[in-house]
Amino acid sequence: MSQGKTIYHQAAAVPFKRDKKGVQVLLITSRKTGRWIIPKGLIEPGDTALFTAMKESTEEAGINGEIIPTVISRYSYPKWEGLCQVVVYPLKVFSLLKHYEEENERKRHWFSLDEAIRAVEKDDLKHVLKAFKQHYGQAE
Repeated sequence: MSQGKTIYHQAAAVPFKRDKKGVQVLLITSRKTGRWIIPKGLIEPGDTALFTAMKESTEEAGINGEIIPTVISRYSYPKWEGLCQVVVYPLKVFSLLKHYEEENERKRHWFSLDEAIRAVEKDDLKHVLKAFKQHYGQAE
């Protein structure tokens, strides 16, 4: 990274539930590309990463749930002529809201862990989901 590049801090969540099929992960589509992604957004001044991960998950995917305060992954990517550094938390989903802020801009879909890993295109997201699978992919 060259000197002077702006660092943007973001928080993301891997929304999940356990059911008779095992662990399911909720992915959403990107507004611009339609690719399957996880909810994430910029950490605003005064907000925490945990708050941001939950807020973005509610706005982007209509999730009612609880962030688990354990970092499962971190990754970086270039954006806005700077570098975004993302911290990712697991999010236990209690329910999905019927109506939410970005419902007309995104799709949401439950995937098995292996299906989710195949569905995401970006390698950094594949690594995030594989890290999640190591910690949460087993039955409890």
